[in-house]
Parts: sequence; C-alpha cells; structure tokens
Amino acid sequence: MAEAALTTATMQMEQSLTGAIELHREAASLSADGHTIGALQFDRRGLSIRLYHLDAPPFVAPIDVAFSHRAVAGDLVKIIEGLNGANETLSTKYRAEGLDHYYTAFTITQDTYGNDSILTNADWELFMSMDPTNEELISLLLRI
Repeated sequence: MAEAALTTATMQMEQSLTGAIELHREAASLSADGHTIGALQFDRRGLSIRLYHLDAPPFVAPIDVAFSHRAVAGDLVKIIEGLNGANETLSTKYRAEGLDHYYTAFTITQDTYGNDSILTNADWELFMSMDPTNEELISLLLRI
C-alpha cells in the first residue's frame, strides 16, 4: 500500500509544466511498439515546446532541449534503418536532419558542461556514429 502511494507521488512529481516530458514518454512507448513515425511526431512536438520555453515561462533548461534533439535524431536513425536502403532520397533527407539534431545536441551539451564532460563526449560519439562526410561536417560548421 505504501509502495503504491510512493509510486503515485513519484509519477505526479514527474509531470511537466510544459507537457514535453509526457510527449517524449509517449514517443518512447510508440517507438518500443515499432511505431517510429508516430514517435518522431511526438518527439518533434516535445522539441518544439522546449524550444519555445527557452524564452517563455515556464522555462526549460538548454540541456532539456539537447535531450529533445537527441530523441528526434534517434527516431530518424531508426527510420533510416527501417528503410534499409529502399528509398535513398528519404534516407538522405532523414540522415541530414539526424546529423543536424545530433550536432545541435552536442553543441548545447558542450556549451552547458564544457569539452571534458562525459555527456559532451557521448553526444559527440552519437553524432560521429552517423559517419558524417566531410561535406556534411563543413555544412554543419558553416551554419554556426
């Protein structure tokens, strides 16, 4: 009985003021069930909300935005893997978007925690796991 009350209290504390956490939870659930496109839609909405609330109350931390970028990029990677080369145009589009989201997450984490952080290095490894070409790297770096 006490355990159930604790679980309920914990769940209530984890509700967000912006609704972004709930969207990301729903995305994770959809992704686990194999509904990657639906997960991508929920994660994109969570990212949009968090970007808005960087400047408007209730405020979110930049690292929360980095999490959302990572979530969207992860969905895109799953979609690319699911395409398995069947649609090269779509794969290329999603790859570019995924690289952009991973790179943005990396830069936010780097700005927040510095170059020597484990989180910064993990974000860099996620970005590099997509094996960006020199042209893609130059394009992302010129964007800054």
